[in-house]
Amino acid sequence: MRLTSIVFMSGLIAIAIGWTTIIVASVIHPWSSIFKNALSDLGALDVPDNYIFNVGIALASIFALIHGVFLVHVFKCTTIRLSGALLALSALFLMLIALYPEGTSLHYPFSVAFFALLIMAMLLNGISIAFDCRLRGLAIIVMSFLSIAVGFLPWPLTGMLEIMVLIFASIWILLSTIHMRSIVMKS
Repeated sequence: MRLTSIVFMSGLIAIAIGWTTIIVASVIHPWSSIFKNALSDLGALDVPDNYIFNVGIALASIFALIHGVFLVHVFKCTTIRLSGALLALSALFLMLIALYPEGTSLHYPFSVAFFALLIMAMLLNGISIAFDCRLRGLAIIVMSFLSIAVGFLPWPLTGMLEIMVLIFASIWILLSTIHMRSIVMKS
């Protein structure tokens, strides 16, 4: 696979690594439940083999950062570039979640920043895509607002909330990559 292909597909690679990490860490730690635990409990300081979760999300954050930088440098549209910058910033906070796992004082603010920036990036990207492909863009915008809405529900289930936002973000990255590919193919 050529380097440019890896850069172009970096968002999808980040998703694959992220979901694989969550699944593997969940299997290794059968006590964990999305109905009782936050995802980052899988990488908490006192958890055996916490490095599996923390190294996995750190690796996913690197590819998410590459994807964000790709959006900033390749596209001329200000809204797409801004969404790329926010995605890159959210990826840096994801890396900080891995470096400051559950049980450290900075973990919670880094986690909130990651999810907030991710949702803002998704929303801006959806707005931009809606100008070229209304259906794809509107789907991303709706997922952005659903991500915000679930955060205000009275959920005691942090893990389930995180999973829902990550599902929306994964669909966004997939739709965004398809859209970017169509733009690049036209050029």
